[in-house]
Amino acid sequence: MVKIAIYCFSEESISEIKHICRDFKHFECYSIYFKDPYYQVYVASIKEKKVGFIVLSRHSYNLYGDFLWVDEDYRNGKVGTELLQLAIEKGKKEGYRSFIGDTLSTNKKAQKLYERIGATKFGEFINFYGEGKEKLYQYRIIIEENLNKNMK
Repeated sequence: MVKIAIYCFSEESISEIKHICRDFKHFECYSIYFKDPYYQVYVASIKEKKVGFIVLSRHSYNLYGDFLWVDEDYRNGKVGTELLQLAIEKGKKEGYRSFIGDTLSTNKKAQKLYERIGATKFGEFINFYGEGKEKLYQYRIIIEENLNKNMK
């Protein structure tokens, strides 16, 4: 069973997340944002082992999944799906008009994950963080019931 909880970051917790994210070479540039209260981080665990997380932030009326990561040993399971569903439910409850996430054009598994939860690709950009060989795809789920509501 996957458990997901909000994570309040401290120096120790950043080290802990860095440890579970051992296969992500750009983690250092993201760790700066984890210290910012503007971002919310949700961590997924299975049997007390932290196996993935999603970083969420608000931009205007949209909820962004700024970063989604799942341990290689737990991919193709339910962890990524549950983290994304948590984000969409949060978006519904808090009045966001859409949930937006992105992934690299070379990451076919993540693209399929977004499509499996009902997201559609709506943007394609040059990946400024890579070596220029890949693009960044943006995926979105419109939260219909919130389109005409004002934010709280």
